[in-house]
Amino acid sequence: MIYLLVDPARTQRYGLMILAGALALLGSFVFLAVGGSRSYQQHVEATKWPAVEAEVVVCDIQKSYGYSGRNWGAKSQARCVFRYEANGSMYEERKLAGSRVFESKRQILLTRPALTVGQIAAWVQRHPRGSTQTIHYNPANPHEISLAGADAELQTNKPEDQLRVGQVFALIGIALVLGGSAAQKRARNSVDMPHPARG
Repeated sequence: MIYLLVDPARTQRYGLMILAGALALLGSFVFLAVGGSRSYQQHVEATKWPAVEAEVVVCDIQKSYGYSGRNWGAKSQARCVFRYEANGSMYEERKLAGSRVFESKRQILLTRPALTVGQIAAWVQRHPRGSTQTIHYNPANPHEISLAGADAELQTNKPEDQLRVGQVFALIGIALVLGGSAAQKRARNSVDMPHPARG
C-alpha cells in the first residue's frame, strides 16, 4: 500500500487559479449584461422611436468642477437644447451628448481621457443655433429624446466595447477554471513519493 502525497502549496496555487477564473467569469457576466442592455436600448431608440428633424436652440459645453477619485479637476460634456414637433405638439428639451470628460493637472499620460474637450468643442461648433439635427423621441413620452448615434464620436466606453471586454474576460475565466481544475486533478492523481504502510 502507498500514500499519494500532494504538495499543499501547488494545490493552493491551482485553487487560486480556479478562483481567479471564477472572478473573471463574474466580471464577464457584468460586462456582457451591461453592454447587452445598453446595446439593446440603443437599437430600440434608433429603430423603434420615431425620427424627427429638430431645430438646435443652443449647443454648448456644460462645465463643472469637482473630484474624480483624489484628483480635483474640470468635468466637461456637450449639451444641446432641441425644438421639435411630436404628435402635433411642439417640444423643447435639453440633451447631454456623448460622454463626460474629466481633466486634471495631476493626471498622468495613462489616465488621460481618449476624448478631449477640443473634440467636444468641435462637435458643438458643428451644431450652431438654428441648424437641424435628426433626433428620435420616445412615443410613450415625447419629452424623452435620443441622438441615436449622432454623438458617437463623443462616446467613450461604448456598449460594443463593454461586450468585447466581457468576451475577453469570459475566455480568460474559462481558461483559468479549466486549466486550474485539470492541473489540480493531475496533482491529486500523481504519486510524489511512495511509502510502505505502517504496521
